[in-house]
Order: sequence, then structure tokens, then C-alpha cells
Amino acid sequence: MAQPTWDTLKEGATETVQKAAQAAKSSVPWLSSFECKKCGSGCRAGEAHDSIEGAFYDGPGGNRPAWICDNCGAVYRREESKGILVLSRE
Repeated sequence: MAQPTWDTLKEGATETVQKAAQAAKSSVPWLSSFECKKCGSGCRAGEAHDSIEGAFYDGPGGNRPAWICDNCGAVYRREESKGILVLSRE
């Protein structure tokens, strides 16, 4: 029986972590991701400046929760309304 190499151990661990992360995201609604409408990449949850409604939001410096695409730089609003996560508002 051949001894496992570092590369095979690393690949196995990476696959296990990715499967666990996907299972967590699918079972917990607020960990879900948002697909970018411009490029189709997955967006990350973050904060972005909102010049229209930012002053009325309870956050620092006019920032609001947002979905941010690291691939193309698009930003979408991310809101919670009465416990329901709204993925985007056009």
C-alpha cells in the first residue's frame, strides 16, 4: 500500500472543506451567496457606500450591506426585511 503524498492529502482536505462550506451555505439562509447579474460570478457579502439612502441606515459613514462582485466590481443592495433576506433590489 502506497503512502499518501502531501498533494493527495491537500486535495482531499480541500474537497472536504468545499463540501462542508457548500452544505453550510445551503442549510443556513443568511450564508447564501448572490450571483452577479453582469458576469455570473459569485458575490461576497460586504458593505458599500449608498449615496441615496446611506444617511438613513444605521451604519458607519453611509455604508449599507451589499453583495460585491470581486470579478467585475458590481455592487448590489443586500437588505433584511422583517427577518427575510432580500438578495437584491433593482
